[in-house]
Amino acid sequence: MDNVAGHLYEYSVNGVKLLHTSGKYNNVYSGNNLKGGGTGEESFDSLLVLHKRHPFPIHPGRQGDEHDFKRMGFAKHLSDFAKAENNSSGDSFGQFGFNDFFGLGSQWTRRAALRAALTAEGYLIVADEYKGSESLGDDYLAGPIWHLAKVEGKVTGPQEQNRFSAPTIDRAWWQKKKIGMIVYIHDDGNLKFGSVQQNESQDIDPNTTTFAYRPIAVGKTERFSSMLVPHCLAKRPEEIIDDIKSVIKRSGTFITFVGGVRVVIKSDGVWSVKR
Repeated sequence: MDNVAGHLYEYSVNGVKLLHTSGKYNNVYSGNNLKGGGTGEESFDSLLVLHKRHPFPIHPGRQGDEHDFKRMGFAKHLSDFAKAENNSSGDSFGQFGFNDFFGLGSQWTRRAALRAALTAEGYLIVADEYKGSESLGDDYLAGPIWHLAKVEGKVTGPQEQNRFSAPTIDRAWWQKKKIGMIVYIHDDGNLKFGSVQQNESQDIDPNTTTFAYRPIAVGKTERFSSMLVPHCLAKRPEEIIDDIKSVIKRSGTFITFVGGVRVVIKSDGVWSVKR
């Protein structure tokens, strides 16, 4: 994770690349001309906050205006909040946070647990919390965005389902198994879901931005839970999805069940993985 902007650099498990270095060369300008493949902040694997007047997650540019705050150079990394650790089973956990994230007085925290790749699979559970400030009012939307490999012929746009699937971005020469990726986002009944086809970037093949979002309110903490689950393509995505269950408690505790494994992430940074 990047401690300047909070976007994910890369997510790889057992020789396969599941999420790419999103935004590395996207969102790059020469003067006022965009050179990269994305159009703005939606080029990153991160949490996006966007004014309602824009079609989520597309912003007309990264420059910001009287309605949309720039993120780069304005968000303040909470260095004392950052933590990274692992347990005796090799499972990993990390957290970070930012003040003034897309608006003065707002705050974003992200906590993530990575199950040890005991077999060909390992999965990542991501817990996001965002509290909007008075500087944003009630005119903004927020939600997680993840970039998956483009699937030829697959239609993008709004959708009812809270899950997405795609093949991996890349693989090491020695990894012969065909592995896919599922992004499952906890649905509380208020989220909207969809995907959009990105333009080709300067360093990777075309990718698809998947997302979920809901309106935010001043002073209210919004919570989002994303489950990133790699799997062998020989197994149908439906079989994996049927085995995923998630709960977000009012206390801020995130509980996820995947493949018989229980992952708990609490708002105080306490976490556990039980098999």
